[in-house]
Amino acid sequence: MAATHSVARAASSPGRLGAYLQCSPEAIRTALAVIEGATTLAHTRLGEVLLEGKLISRVELRAAVQAQRVDRLRGCALFASLSESDLVRLSEVFEEVTCEDGEVLIEQDEADDHLYVIASGELEVFRVEAGVQSVPVTRLGPGEPAGEMGFVSRRPRSASVRSMGRSELLRASFDALRAAVEAIP
Repeated sequence: MAATHSVARAASSPGRLGAYLQCSPEAIRTALAVIEGATTLAHTRLGEVLLEGKLISRVELRAAVQAQRVDRLRGCALFASLSESDLVRLSEVFEEVTCEDGEVLIEQDEADDHLYVIASGELEVFRVEAGVQSVPVTRLGPGEPAGEMGFVSRRPRSASVRSMGRSELLRASFDALRAAVEAIP
């Protein structure tokens, strides 16, 4: 019953993967302590540590990751009106990526074929114009998409996007996203 409550709570506000997992809070705290205590695991994900420690199964991890993706996509205006089953289908074409502070994920005037949805952190959209290093356009936060205009226009990017601090994102290729969207009635 506690696991059901955890998933229901997570659905109301997309959060960390631990909220979606069917394991004890103590197991999660132990795994987080392992990650924090080992410098070589600094970028290791919680689910990987729990899986390695045999505290969850691969099936449980996949279900938790998918539930988290669905909630994150539901929080994005582009996908908010989709049904639960459509969100589940759509979630399968996304993957989690991490961007470090200052990392540029979209380059102005370059062809790029990915759409991003911000799970956590902040992205800055900026343009490089003659005589000016970069001109800020806007900042994007959790739930907002980045790269959607490239999906629609299929043209080179009109601006660059970089991470402001560490950001967790969902990323889907345009081709996979287009196929998933076309399969949704």
